[in-house]
Amino acid sequence: MVYLKVTNDGLIETEDLTLIGSSTKRGVEGKIGEFGSGNKFSLAWYFRNNCVPKVFRGTEEMKLDTKVVLHRDNPVKVLTVNGIDTSITSNMGPKWTGWMALRETISNALDEGNCTIKSLVNPDMIGEDGKTTYYIPMNSELERVISNFDHYFALERTPIFTNTLGSMYERSSDCFNLYRQGIRCSDDNKEINFDVSLNNIEINESRLALESDFDKAMRDFITEGIDHRCMHLVLSSGYNDMKPRKFS
Repeated sequence: MVYLKVTNDGLIETEDLTLIGSSTKRGVEGKIGEFGSGNKFSLAWYFRNNCVPKVFRGTEEMKLDTKVVLHRDNPVKVLTVNGIDTSITSNMGPKWTGWMALRETISNALDEGNCTIKSLVNPDMIGEDGKTTYYIPMNSELERVISNFDHYFALERTPIFTNTLGSMYERSSDCFNLYRQGIRCSDDNKEINFDVSLNNIEINESRLALESDFDKAMRDFITEGIDHRCMHLVLSSGYNDMKPRKFS
C-alpha cells in the first residue's frame, strides 16, 4: 500500500481537528490557512473515501474513528478524535475532491514550517518528537494528484520571474494554473500564456479566487514590475482584464 507521509514542525492539537471555524492563522501574514475548516473538511473526505490517515502528535497517535448517531432517525457517521465526539460528519463537503483534501493537509503543514512530503510503500507508521505526522493511504484519485503535483502545487516549480507580490512560471499544462502562495486556487481555464502564484490574492471559503480578485491582484503584480519576457507573455495572452489599462 502506498502512503503519503506529510510532516511538519510543531504539535497538532485535538482542537485543530475538532473545532470548526477557529483558526490561529487568520490575519497572520504569510499563512495559507484562515478559515478554521480545512482540516475538518479534509478529514470528512478521507473517511468518506476510505483513505483515513494515521495522525501522530509527536510519537503519540491521535485516534481517528467514527460513530453512528441518529439525526431524526437518519443514521449519520460522526467523526471522533481520541474518543471525543466532534460536530463533523463524514458527509461534510460533499463536493470536495481528493486534491482539495490533500491541499488542506499540505497547506497546514506548510504553515507550521519544515514541511516534508514523501510517497512511501508500506512504511513503518511512527511519529517523531516535536513534529506532526500524517500517513495518508493513497487511492487512485489521490495518486493522480501526486503524479500531477505541479498542476496543484507550485512548491517544486522554478519561477521565471519573482517580485514581492508573486511569481510567474512557464505554463506547465493545457490549462492555466493560478496559485495562492504556491497552492492552486482556481479551476478557470483562462486564455493566459503562463502560470502565476500570487501572494495576497483573496480566496473564498472554498479556497478559490474570484475572477475580480484575480484581475486586481494580477494588475498589481504587473505594475510592481516584471521583466521584458514576462511582459511579452502578458501582452500575448488573450485574457485582457488582468492587464493594466494602458496595456489592454
